[in-house]
Amino acid sequence: MPAIIDLSERAEPVLMIAPDVCLRPLAASEVTTRYIDGINDPQINKFLVSAQSGPQTLDGVKEWVTANWRAHDAILFGIFCSRIHCGNIRAHDVTRHRASIGIAIFDSKMHGKGIGRAAISALVRYLTEELGVKSVVAGIDEDNVASQRAFANAGFEKLPEEDARHCALWGFVGRE
Repeated sequence: MPAIIDLSERAEPVLMIAPDVCLRPLAASEVTTRYIDGINDPQINKFLVSAQSGPQTLDGVKEWVTANWRAHDAILFGIFCSRIHCGNIRAHDVTRHRASIGIAIFDSKMHGKGIGRAAISALVRYLTEELGVKSVVAGIDEDNVASQRAFANAGFEKLPEEDARHCALWGFVGRE
């Protein structure tokens, strides 16, 4: 049985990734129609697992955010740019041995600015340096070139195995 890390009691940490960009645990009260519209945009959600179940609703996403808030092995960070929620990054199935992460920047105006790479790097530092997690992986769709680039620039490499969704599994191998 993997060593458990309990992430359920938190309002912190806040991880600064730039002077006006931070990651902080996302609360259900922060789920807005802007967030829902973003994750329902076909250009944004084409690689999101949640999109496979159909359009997301305000109540459904609030339930999912609440479940992540209460989870003992997951933490969902909102990515805030100038105090505006522009995306999420999540660590799940977290044990001392391994954590899986995923990211979605739903505000297309924030794409291509390095925010994804910076958020990935900040979360990996938190998981490995603060929590002592030994290995960090991410399942990335083979067609999601932007995500592959962000993870590669954050120190990840494609691994020879696949995750349960038959995405390429990428593992953190070193600093960017």
